[in-house]
Amino acid sequence: MQKELKYLIINYSEKDLPYIDGLVAFLEIRTAEIVKWFGIDDFGSKPVVTIFAGTKEFYQAILAYKPEEKINEWIAGYAFKKDDINTVYTLSIEGLLETAHKNANIEELKKLIVHEFSHSCQQKIRNSQTAIWLLEGMACFLAGQHKKDEGPITTSLDKMLQSHDVKGYGDYKKMFVYVYETYGKEYCLELLKNKEKAYHDTPYLYEEAVNYYKETLKR
Repeated sequence: MQKELKYLIINYSEKDLPYIDGLVAFLEIRTAEIVKWFGIDDFGSKPVVTIFAGTKEFYQAILAYKPEEKINEWIAGYAFKKDDINTVYTLSIEGLLETAHKNANIEELKKLIVHEFSHSCQQKIRNSQTAIWLLEGMACFLAGQHKKDEGPITTSLDKMLQSHDVKGYGDYKKMFVYVYETYGKEYCLELLKNKEKAYHDTPYLYEEAVNYYKETLKR
């Protein structure tokens, strides 16, 4: 089954029927807000989102695209671009419950799809991989994830740059929020478009962010 929205296409199964209409209504509004946030004038082809009912089919689809991909118990969404088509794979609520996401609900699924859609938008305005904290922190920020993570940044600089560490997503978001609030959205988008600048600026941004959260915790 399929529904086409202004900015994406969703493939889903019968297991999604109890919540698909509410999910679509939410995504119609939120995806438009995100496209505007990125300032994308010519959006081009719509990302195709497929919601998999279970982990078996979800993992098989990921490995069919990238056989060397490491599958862990936390993976719930996957975004990539191939042949100029943005593709997003996610698990359904039932599928999420088969993973480490044991308290999954419709709100988590909404955030998951928005997170992966944000990656599709990133892919539309950059040509190559860039600093992980920027990609994942931005997506977590736009999806409203990791709101309760208020501790210090403990993820290393190296992992901030190039490692999809499950335990690091809260830190990726904290660093992005610090940079966003300190230097502004346009600076963040400039880093997204300019890989060399992102890697050049990250070390001192990281030091600033680490010190900021340390001082915040002392108050």
